[in-house]
Amino acid sequence: MLGVMLGGVGECFSQVDAKADRIIKDAQSKINGLLDLTMNFKLSLSNRADSKDKPMVKQGIIKIKKNKYKADFGEQSLVSDGATVWNYLKKEKEVNVSSYDSLDGLSMENMFKLYKKDMKVRYDNVEVVGGKSVDKITLFPNDKKQEYFKVEVWIDGKLKLPVQMKVWGRNGSVSVYELSNHKENSNLGDSEFNFNVADYPGIQVIDLR
Repeated sequence: MLGVMLGGVGECFSQVDAKADRIIKDAQSKINGLLDLTMNFKLSLSNRADSKDKPMVKQGIIKIKKNKYKADFGEQSLVSDGATVWNYLKKEKEVNVSSYDSLDGLSMENMFKLYKKDMKVRYDNVEVVGGKSVDKITLFPNDKKQEYFKVEVWIDGKLKLPVQMKVWGRNGSVSVYELSNHKENSNLGDSEFNFNVADYPGIQVIDLR
């Protein structure tokens, strides 16, 4: 659920905190100007209803170039050239091939946008994340049908990029995303975002298109 970060704030919030609005707009402007972005990524998923349940943790590296992306999470890789998505399960030696969905991909646009719904935004305070002082902003959807009821975002004022977000699901789930080691405009080539089946002898291909 990475597609719930930043975007369209000034146009869609009925109750806007001026400071929070400015910080998010600055971040959105920065993101819109990026040619590509590489980040370390960590996701911790837990359930508030089960305190004994250990969080599921997934981490790796994400590379994004507009609507192209490559995410390597150790035993799993997601690769898209903007038309096709390859979901490679290394242990199973299996790749699932599907068509790219502009609404659900890990594109630059989807990674850093809030659902364009009526929401409330609030500036909270300055907190330390990864050894840096960053701004914390909380967003609340007015639409009770949304799958989450609160999103907390921590934005590095110098980078003008999110370094952490926390999504509170109505089903009891809590998803914490940590983003670090941002590398901007590294001139990533298109070949980074292709998956050549021939490079993986014996792999099973499941075409879902």
